[in-house]
Amino acid sequence: MVSRIHTLQKTLFESTDGYIYPPSPPPTTTALQTLHRLLSPSLTASDYHTARRILLDLTSLQTRIPHSPAFLFPATYALSLPTASQQLSDFTLWFTYYPTRRRNPTKYPKFPNVLRAAHLTLYPSLALLLARKGYSGYVNNFILPTLARYSPPSDFVSFFAEYRAKIRGYDARQAALQSRYARTAAMRYLTDAGHVAQALALAPPVVINKRRVQRQTTTVVIGKSTSLSKTLWRLSRALCSPNPKHFPRTNELVEFFISYISHRSDRLPPKNALSLLHTHTLRFSPISLRALSHLLFAHFVLLFRLGTHPNPIQSTLPPIGPPALISLLSLFNTFFHPQGIPQSHLHSHIPHPQSPSSSYLQTLLALSPSHLPPLFPTRLHISLIWQSLAHLAPSPDVLSLLYDELVSFASGKPNGQSLVTPPSWTLTTPSSSTHPLPSPIISECFTPFLIPLLRSPSSSHTPTSILRTLLSLRLSPTIHHYTEFARYWAYNAQEDNVWLVLDRLESEHGQMSGVERDRELLRELESASPQRPPSASAQARPGSDARLPAPDLPLYIALMRAVLSSPNYHSRSPPSTPPFLPTSPSSPYTPPFPPYSPYPGTHRRLLALCHLWSRMERRFGREWLLGQLNPEATPTFTSNPNSKVNAYLQKVVGDWYSLASASSSSLNSRSSSP
Repeated sequence: MVSRIHTLQKTLFESTDGYIYPPSPPPTTTALQTLHRLLSPSLTASDYHTARRILLDLTSLQTRIPHSPAFLFPATYALSLPTASQQLSDFTLWFTYYPTRRRNPTKYPKFPNVLRAAHLTLYPSLALLLARKGYSGYVNNFILPTLARYSPPSDFVSFFAEYRAKIRGYDARQAALQSRYARTAAMRYLTDAGHVAQALALAPPVVINKRRVQRQTTTVVIGKSTSLSKTLWRLSRALCSPNPKHFPRTNELVEFFISYISHRSDRLPPKNALSLLHTHTLRFSPISLRALSHLLFAHFVLLFRLGTHPNPIQSTLPPIGPPALISLLSLFNTFFHPQGIPQSHLHSHIPHPQSPSSSYLQTLLALSPSHLPPLFPTRLHISLIWQSLAHLAPSPDVLSLLYDELVSFASGKPNGQSLVTPPSWTLTTPSSSTHPLPSPIISECFTPFLIPLLRSPSSSHTPTSILRTLLSLRLSPTIHHYTEFARYWAYNAQEDNVWLVLDRLESEHGQMSGVERDRELLRELESASPQRPPSASAQARPGSDARLPAPDLPLYIALMRAVLSSPNYHSRSPPSTPPFLPTSPSSPYTPPFPPYSPYPGTHRRLLALCHLWSRMERRFGREWLLGQLNPEATPTFTSNPNSKVNAYLQKVVGDWYSLASASSSSLNSRSSSP
């Protein structure tokens, strides 16, 4: 009976199996998936606007949106929007769903260079948004420096109070520590920007009462000491790297030495930063020989500047003169093998034990090689030794003998008293297998010999003979050598050679290698001087493929100065007309064109100066040159706050202007006389 009832139900009623469907997801879940799919590092403009519309729809429906690091991509894109209001509103919209630092696996937001394009008024709001989520470390490093330098100091102080409140609101347990970090960073940035009073206003009263610093020394106490200590720590770590490529650059070390010595004045204690850097390198560097050699070379560079330049560039150190060069030789004698140099000349300059006048020299002479073996000098070390010996030569005759010894060392046939450079310390080429070991001499060794030899009455050297010697030694002249050669010719009113050298240096390099160009230039110079037959030694050996050096601004300044100071311009016209003349080099900062003077020699000088200036305009551009004379006169230089006047160019152009003005005044007085 029961089975009949079940059978009857199946036949009378329809089955419900066909009406069973899986549950569909809610609309918001699909929208969230689409939103997260759009958020990628390669976010396009269309994807951004689509994602923004979806996010606004979800927020209007009060949908719970999980926080995710992916929201950083549209937040970064928002910083590139055209207006500051759009940037702030959209960034706030997206960054609301960026996780806090405690929940963020990446721990640190990374905004690319797009942050630099954001408007300055946006920075305070960005800083507060980041601090509210715990990213005060990013603000301290990337936002506070810009605000401290470019915001009004009073606005920065009021902002900083609100910023510290956001830090305290994020994590009460770490509030004191994070607030101290932020205050230290803000004080440093304000001090660097010159806002010392505002920096002191942020310091706790107990710090001010303990230090009692004077107003004029605040910058040094707060900024310089901290900066020097951090620089010392960074340089020390870099010198202890197992890879020489990670060593600090020589200029970085030299700048640190100058800053430290200037800061400490003449009161360097026995254990100071320079000696600590030396001992730390010896003790902890895995390649202490290479690291110490690099560190000592930086000392060599500074000593050479102090001994040869009347005022080291951008340095507050007074010049020392020959004692600095003697200390350089002594330092070399203490730490290095005496190779590649004449030992008799070296030992003749080693001073007797005495206290030098400079505390810096005292520190260097107190350095000890400890247990290390003597170091093999590089070619750069040897170059500074030869240049120092040239500057210390007491007479032209001694300098000439030293030059002959330099040529002998460069020929690869040193005498038995000298060592030769091991192959592992030099760069060799397949074409240099003529000698068993490469020469340790480079072309820079010859630089300080040029002008004294060329100007010595008892010397038979000429620019072409020195150039011939360099090429016979397979050494490519640098721009410094060509500058000295051209300056010598300009001083002696040999404009033909000057224009010839400039033509070759300025011309765009063709298919010849650099040494072939040097030899071609030598042949042209010798053909211009028929009394000197061409030398076969200049064409003896193939050389490197280095290109001819490009002419730089100091070359032209040196030539203009030589023309202005030379007493050798007497006739009205040069031996030949310059290859070209400008249509009008005149500007508010240069003399009028065309040049004219009733005095033959002055007219010839003005003609050469105008020709040099026209070449400079063709080489560097008029706007760039005028910016070197007056940065405020050109838009390009006005936009760069670091633009400075080139004092050397300004002086030589001023002398040129004075010469032209005197000639014009004389001409006017003659024409007005009855």
